[in-house]
Amino acid sequence: MNELNTMRYKNGNKLKLNSSMKIIKKYMLSLVVITTILVGCGVSIKQDSGSMSSVEMSIVEKESTGEANIDNIPVSVDNNLSQGIIKDGVCLELISDIDMTPMHYLTFRKKDTTNGEIIKIEGEDHQLDISVQNLVAYNFEDGNLVMELNTLEENFPISIIFDGYEYLYSPTEVSPKTITLNYDISYDIYTAKIDKSEIYPNSIVLYLSNPNDKNAFHKAFILVDDNTGKETVANTMFTDEGMTLIFPGKNFGKKDSITLKIGGKENYSFQDILLK
Repeated sequence: MNELNTMRYKNGNKLKLNSSMKIIKKYMLSLVVITTILVGCGVSIKQDSGSMSSVEMSIVEKESTGEANIDNIPVSVDNNLSQGIIKDGVCLELISDIDMTPMHYLTFRKKDTTNGEIIKIEGEDHQLDISVQNLVAYNFEDGNLVMELNTLEENFPISIIFDGYEYLYSPTEVSPKTITLNYDISYDIYTAKIDKSEIYPNSIVLYLSNPNDKNAFHKAFILVDDNTGKETVANTMFTDEGMTLIFPGKNFGKKDSITLKIGGKENYSFQDILLK
């Protein structure tokens, strides 16, 4: 499977990317997309619960051994086929949206609207233009463009332009439950405070302030499932106040508490956090 071109940002500037750029393996995302044959650009295709297995998404989680563990998460969102703006008879189609708000895992394909044929995305010389505060990672799989977006605090369409073809993506509008925490955390000589948490149906967001060393905390947070022991690495964003950590996971919003593993490989501590 191809590796992802991965980025982390904090501002809203536009960035044009060439897919041959250096691949950052540390934040690898594995996406497996099995698509049924959909007819017509812009035609609505309704699926019942029995057909959801036709499109699935794999999210990579780190186990304590450092090996990757793949947890298949079935699509539980509206799978309507959605097209972008048609240019010269060609458009981008969104064929899969794994809704882990504020994280979204999208799959696009190119389609010739004059004859209905799918255009495989091949080669390495492609241009992707999108707000850098939203794009986490992208890759090409089976002739499609797969993408990981961070839509935290976004409630307006995000313009995604790929090789000149535009798709306006509207993030899901969800009002999270906000919980004030004020947890002091530390490992080794490093300290910070978790001010609050935002709880979404399939994600938990933690807001940190006053880290005495942002670089030390950048890759230091892992959510540990108390039942299975599986570990989920945070999607980390730097802010003026400190850091924002996003943990995507199916039904995370139902948790009453979480356990954070904080620190390095040989030097870490555990922090239990109540979410009610």
